[in-house]
Amino acid sequence: MVSLVSFLDENARRQPDHLACVVGDDSLSYAELRDASGRFAGALGSLGLQPGDRVSLYMPNSAAYVACYLGVMRAGMIANPVNGVLTPHEVGYMLADSGAAALVSTRVLADGLAGVLAQTPVQHVISVDTLDELPASPFGSMSYPDDLRTACLPYSSGTTGRPKGIMHSHHSLGMQALLSANHLQMRPEDVLVQALPLVHLYPGNIIMGGLFTVGATMVVQPVFDPPAFAALLAEQRATACAGVPTTYAMLCQLDEKLIAGLDLSSLQIAYSAGAPVRDAPLRRHARAVLRRAVPADRGQDRRRRRRRAA
Repeated sequence: MVSLVSFLDENARRQPDHLACVVGDDSLSYAELRDASGRFAGALGSLGLQPGDRVSLYMPNSAAYVACYLGVMRAGMIANPVNGVLTPHEVGYMLADSGAAALVSTRVLADGLAGVLAQTPVQHVISVDTLDELPASPFGSMSYPDDLRTACLPYSSGTTGRPKGIMHSHHSLGMQALLSANHLQMRPEDVLVQALPLVHLYPGNIIMGGLFTVGATMVVQPVFDPPAFAALLAEQRATACAGVPTTYAMLCQLDEKLIAGLDLSSLQIAYSAGAPVRDAPLRRHARAVLRRAVPADRGQDRRRRRRRAA
């Protein structure tokens, strides 16, 4: 079985107390994340939802989102990640087009959909503002869904038309995470900091999935704040960070005295995606700001980057 859920379970068995994720003030070990996702899967089943049903996750970055995302797939249902910054009209279109049977959201975001939910097939609205509010039911031992069953239904950006649903099987998501971890040379001892929306493929599966494959730790800043992000790198003794070129451009604008006062000696690599980092001055400045870690496009060899950054 190659899936995100099976990777989570394997790490929960091997290193139950090792931190899986830290988002804001919430943290979950691998055992805690396995149990939280399992209880949420049980709660979905207790509502009468069935394997194959679509469950839309309209949520900001949070530990609850991570548990819900994995819980939906553990239950054999299909996770439909929806960006929390989309308008009610855009969200309503995705709920209707995906055939969502349930919506998981914060109260504020869900309230904003009051005018569109009636035009969607959503039967259940589940409000989750904090990790403590995560619905839970006993889940016992669940068999893993078939590898080729659809696990996730994200939507394209819609730059050339209306957004389109993209079907990912458990196998394809698992293999993408496994290959990403291998290609990016992620390690169990890695602590990676990022602030990108987890509903997107790059931060939510290539990075998060890759880290969970090897049993590493993901630290997420809920909303990107450059000074606080830099401080988080030092506080968490981060070995890696992930962003897009804009992330590094904004970090490069930080006061040099602020950066000089931070211990970033553990940082070894900075991943970047979304656009090439071909601006030589930006790379040089980022090298000075991040000390040893040079932002490099996903796909380049990690060992080569380390030598270049030394």
